[in-house]
Amino acid sequence: MKNILSDVLLVEDNLPEKDIIQSTLSHMGLNVMLPRNPTDALRLLDRGFFKLILMDTFEDPTLSIDLVRKIRDRFDTPIIVLLDKQKELTEEQCLKAGADDYVTKPINDQILNLRVKQQITQSKSESMASSQIMNWQDLSLDCETCDFTINGHYVPLTRTEFFLLRCLLSNPERVFTRPQLLNAMNVSEGIGSDHLIDTHLSRLRVKIRENGGGDYIRAVRGIGIKFATPNHQNYEIPNGISNRYQLKEA
Repeated sequence: MKNILSDVLLVEDNLPEKDIIQSTLSHMGLNVMLPRNPTDALRLLDRGFFKLILMDTFEDPTLSIDLVRKIRDRFDTPIIVLLDKQKELTEEQCLKAGADDYVTKPINDQILNLRVKQQITQSKSESMASSQIMNWQDLSLDCETCDFTINGHYVPLTRTEFFLLRCLLSNPERVFTRPQLLNAMNVSEGIGSDHLIDTHLSRLRVKIRENGGGDYIRAVRGIGIKFATPNHQNYEIPNGISNRYQLKEA
């Protein structure tokens, strides 16, 4: 039985900014619970309801990634990673493992406040999703269950990938501007927002291709992003950008 009621689970590793985080969350009216270790974090998640998980970067970054994966495999609670780039952990690794967002250290309380509000608001909006099933080409997205399939094969999505995909599938071939995509993600436009969009879109593009779908995501120069039927045209990939992650221009 779920018998723990708290707002935020803060999984930290001797976090110097712990007092700043707790003060910021307290001023937002959020209660914070601190597990003793990663195993205790999973136990608390089994026993309680949380609106958000804040995940510190452990001394061994692989422990952080492993814990994010374990949480995402079992729970849909939003995860924000407190990213310490000195510990050789990248934004892409965090998002690929299943995190929904990240805040780079040293932590700015205003940025933390904004990102926490965005994720909690985004989580609430899931319950308001339409029961409509969106079908296009070989893709199918059930907006009520959040199930995504390609040719009938289930493909897991992170929360942010779901919101991006729902936006793009709502009107295939329509070009969505970056502000529109940020709005679909419940993210405010600002420093780092373009990189956040590109990272999530790149991961979504790879998931679709690696699970038998087409290369549908296209960047329209100077305008935005759309879904388009592949035309098998050869595209030039800029030096230094892997074809695996490159967003192609229509």
